[in-house]
Amino acid sequence: MERHETVFEKIKELLIHIFPNDLLENKEENHISIADTGIGIMSDTRELTVGYGMTHVHCNPEYNDLNETVDLFFNLLTCKKENYQIL
Repeated sequence: MERHETVFEKIKELLIHIFPNDLLENKEENHISIADTGIGIMSDTRELTVGYGMTHVHCNPEYNDLNETVDLFFNLLTCKKENYQIL
């Protein structure tokens, strides 16, 4: 198991503990999102992807800093977000 896949599994365990009834999981794609928040994390054989709605960041550990991607994910969980309606 690659390092980014291990990080995904650890974050998944944490999310299951914190949001036991609010997780949407797609096991085939290794994707987890938190109910209606739009916040999600995904892992595949090459990279870790985190995002909010359609906005997301791909982190390939060969080229990117995995710590920055994990920080971004936890910022998505803890920072206040504003919703704007497009008229």
